[in-house]
Amino acid sequence: MTTIYFIRHATPQLTGVEIPYDQLPGPSLSRRGEREANQLSAFVKQSAIVKLYYSPFLRTKQTAFIIGTIAQIPSVEETVLAEWAKGESESSVVARLSAFLQICILESTELGPIGIVTHGGLIKVFLKMFNIEGPLLHKHLLRFDPNSPLPPAGVWMAEIYDHSSPTKLQLVYVPESESNERNE
Repeated sequence: MTTIYFIRHATPQLTGVEIPYDQLPGPSLSRRGEREANQLSAFVKQSAIVKLYYSPFLRTKQTAFIIGTIAQIPSVEETVLAEWAKGESESSVVARLSAFLQICILESTELGPIGIVTHGGLIKVFLKMFNIEGPLLHKHLLRFDPNSPLPPAGVWMAEIYDHSSPTKLQLVYVPESESNERNE
């Protein structure tokens, strides 16, 4: 079995000096984001992830650094995981992610679960690449954000059993702060 975890970066700092969200380096994590990444570390450690890949944006680097340090997982920056640029088409995003996803699938088959720390829009594309059912994707886009099927520091899992079976896709982690806010 192959397992890939798609991890959205934790909550970035969005107040004060306006830093473009889709241009490097992008905003850093907020204090809330740092707490989310720390909480997320326990889930990641429990998931037996053996390697993390992360986007070159500051918020994903910081999320991966916190997770990797606490869970003792090697982390590698991967430029194809960069934020969806203004004006970039979905087909262009798919093109830049396809070869990388195949590498991750092969690596996971050989080494164990792989984690990918990136952005909500890219995670939506990854899920579509695994043929997520439209109603399931729509449900999560309505729940969280029209462009992201999970909250900051949330995690989707893709389990691939073999080429003849459909991939099992599941939202497996939502930060405590998000769960509490939704329940109030």
